[in-house]
Amino acid sequence: MKTEIEIEQLKRYIQIIKFLESELYAYRELYQYVRDSRKIPAAELAQELQQLKAVGWGEMCAKYDSAIQSLADESDQRSVDQALVHFAEWLPKGRPN
Repeated sequence: MKTEIEIEQLKRYIQIIKFLESELYAYRELYQYVRDSRKIPAAELAQELQQLKAVGWGEMCAKYDSAIQSLADESDQRSVDQALVHFAEWLPKGRPN
């Protein structure tokens, strides 16, 4: 059914954006951490990056999951149209990357 494909594609796009923004968050924070410390062992850098990825993922879940859930609840064309209107008006919460 075409409607299901459209909804699934939209959900997939939001998931991709969420993942990429989470990764960007971690790298940006790590860069700032390294820049400020000026001297840090490689093992500590790797550990810090993993911790920041977890924090970033949590922030991106809070930012994007409501839009993903609203799309998951749609099943017919009228609902798809409503979801697209909602999506057009939806703004992610939190700071931009």
